[in-house]
Parts: sequence; C-alpha cells; structure tokens
Amino acid sequence: MFDESTGVWSTVRIDGVAYRLGILTASATLVKTAAGAFDAVLIGAGGTGGDATEGGGGGAGYVLQLAGRTLPAGSYPITIGAAPTAAMQKGGDTSAFGLLAPGGGLGTRGGAENSIGGDGGNGGGAGASGTNGQSTVYPGGKGNPGFDGGRRAIGGTGTRGGGGGGGNGGPGGDASPGNPGTGGPPIVLTFTGVSVAYAPGGSGGRSGAAPVRPEGVGTWGTGGATNGAWAAQPGAVMVRYALPVTPITGGGTLPAMTAAGRATVISPVAGGGDLPALTGGGTLVPIAAITGGADLPALTGGGSLTPLYLARGRIATAEHSRSWTRDPGRRFT
Repeated sequence: MFDESTGVWSTVRIDGVAYRLGILTASATLVKTAAGAFDAVLIGAGGTGGDATEGGGGGAGYVLQLAGRTLPAGSYPITIGAAPTAAMQKGGDTSAFGLLAPGGGLGTRGGAENSIGGDGGNGGGAGASGTNGQSTVYPGGKGNPGFDGGRRAIGGTGTRGGGGGGGNGGPGGDASPGNPGTGGPPIVLTFTGVSVAYAPGGSGGRSGAAPVRPEGVGTWGTGGATNGAWAAQPGAVMVRYALPVTPITGGGTLPAMTAAGRATVISPVAGGGDLPALTGGGTLVPIAAITGGADLPALTGGGSLTPLYLARGRIATAEHSRSWTRDPGRRFT
C-alpha cells in the first residue's frame, strides 16, 4: 500500500492481526501505491523549558491519532516537527495526510515578572517569580488541542518554582511553595504492538531541587525540562495497515482453508489391506466389512470387533481365556 523506500518498515502482529508498520522520523514524501484504509499517529515536537533553575517546563508535542483513514493512491508530503535547541522555544509542528500535530509550547524564564507559559499543542509551564516582591501567580500556556501548562509559585529563593509543561495524558502540574510543577503525563499507545508512553511534558524547577522526571521522557514529542535538565524531543509519524489474509489451497493431506476458516493439521495415513488412505479433503473412506472365518468374528461396517486373546496357542474370547487360565484341563466350548 505504501512505497517502503521512505521510513523504516516492519511487520507486527496485534491481537492476532498482521500489520505492516512504517516509522518516519525525517521529512519526506510518502507514496501511497494503492487505495485502502490505514491507521496513523502524528507527533509534534516538544517545546523547551525556561533558561533558569526556577523556569517552567516545555509543553509536549501533540499526539494525533487516525484510525481507518482512507485515501487514494498518490504522493503525500510528510513534515516532521524539529525539536528546538535553545531555551524557551516552541516545538515544531508535524503534518501528514493534510492534518497537523502542533508542537509543544515553551516554558518561560524563572524570575521574570510576566512569565505566562507559551501556547502550543500542549502548553508550556510558567516560570517562577523573581525576588523583587512579585505577587502575581501567572498561569501556564494554553494547550490547543492538548492540555495546559502549570502555573508558577511565588515566594523567596527555595520556595518559588516553575510550572510543568502539559503532556498528552494530562495538564502540567502547578507549582506550590517549595514544590515545582511536574510535567504532564504521557499518552500510552500500543500502535507498534507493544505498550509505549509517548510525549510527556517537561517539568518546572526550583532552586536547590532537580525537576521531577515523568514517565516517557526521551520519547518523540517530549517537552524539555527547565534549565536543560532534559532535552525536548522531535516529532514523528507512524503508519500501519492490515495485511490481507491469503487463502490456502488444499492438497495432499492438507485440507483447504478459507479466509474465514482455519486448517486442522492432519497426519497422513497410508492405505493398505482393508484400510484406505486418508484423502486430501480430510475424510476417511468407510472401511469395508471384514468377513469372519475360523476364530475371527466378522466386522460389519457399523459393528465392532470382540476383543480376542491368545491362550496356549489358541485364540479365545475374554470368557474363554479366563476359563482356560482357571482350569488348564478344560477345553474350549
């Protein structure tokens, strides 16, 4: 369905269904070679945090999920959002198939008077107040369409702190006196066949304390922590489509399997004497009747053999064999 010269491709199995999975981490043109439905995940890049110990955390890039999207064959430009390297920068937007996953908002500087967090796919956290009597508790940036960043806390050194950036699983944490805001939680997806936590927000900080590290730091779209405690991460695009089920034609000892059915493995049975061979369709031909003679009873098509035993060189039924064993002098009746 897609030209696999772009991206990294593999086959994965999810809930018994085989998918072809492609991962793109660089901007390119993806060629769709045939019409059909597919799933996709677009992840924007994370924003960076403030440039001081008490700054706000960067917001995570937004994670956009598409299920059962149908597009005709053609060429589709893919733009991967870049992660900024300087402090207090918004993350780059990721776009594909005519849709957009915005980058995360920036976290603002600690000690600044007007330090509202930056807006983005998920909002950045607000930097802490300064030492000159600031008393306004500024909010974090707005998340659109994601979650907001956390507000700052005011106070003296060691007390004031920056808010956390919004994550894809929830808003950034608000700072409180003595406690900086933690980055918002990630979103957990099993798109690749395994459970992965993607794109948490960056955490804010305070003097004398390291930012709290949320789950999923380092995955695509992660928001950067204040003062570079960890870096913002770039975006990505993932696509997958279900592989068709190919019917298996029966032959030999393997019965045919339809797209909706399941083949039962049958061991070959070699025919001989009165036992016919097992056919490729998985059905035994009825065994012909066996004519009795001498000490062998007859077997009819729907009957059964009476168990026979060998006693002193003669064939006997169970009753006769017991009698012979109890009284060796007795003869068969």
